[in-house]
Amino acid sequence: EITQNELIEFNRCFRYAAPNSIDEFLAMRTEFIDVGKKLIAKVLLPYEKESKLFPPFDNSIKEDWYRYLLDRMMVDDLSLFSKNDISFVNFNYDRSLEQFLFRALKVRFNANDEDVGTQINQLNIIHPHGTLGLLPWQSNENDLVVSYMNDASPERVTTASKSIIIIHEAVENSPEFELAHKLINDASRVFILGFCYHKDNLKRLKLPEGHPPQKIGTVLNLKKED
Repeated sequence: EITQNELIEFNRCFRYAAPNSIDEFLAMRTEFIDVGKKLIAKVLLPYEKESKLFPPFDNSIKEDWYRYLLDRMMVDDLSLFSKNDISFVNFNYDRSLEQFLFRALKVRFNANDEDVGTQINQLNIIHPHGTLGLLPWQSNENDLVVSYMNDASPERVTTASKSIIIIHEAVENSPEFELAHKLINDASRVFILGFCYHKDNLKRLKLPEGHPPQKIGTVLNLKKED
């Protein structure tokens, strides 16, 4: 648990360091890494709500790309789901994609946790910067398991923080990045969604020049020169 004194000192230093992100700050002040990771987990865990993944059925679902994706990955038999020729490299810590696929497939096929989990675990869903922990159907390692719920209790925050990797801690020859390099190089098309194009992440991804693969990316509030 984060003590009051630790929080006060972190807030003071973070404020006056004027960083562009918490990752940048933790790279400069590594003594705050443990506190910083716990604060990241404490902020993000309350957003892990299944109700956000499955809103009421109305016109807004037309803009839900998780549903769009699932519809195009659907198969007649659950055992074929992992055969989908698609991979994901996710720089976010949240597990929303995994949990969405798990819950939707479980209900669509009226299947048990083990069968659905096996199919999703066989997909390439890579988190080079770690996650908020393993979901119960992903592992039996209880010291790393954090269920998908909006609960930021001290115990859950501490467990979730163990699986977080800050940008400066990640190395481009880690198993996760090595697999990401291979998958990107072998792909015919690469779609980049919600990515901030941080120079360190771009360097570590080693996006190949030219074609293939075809690269299509989204941007928000970026100038043409950026």
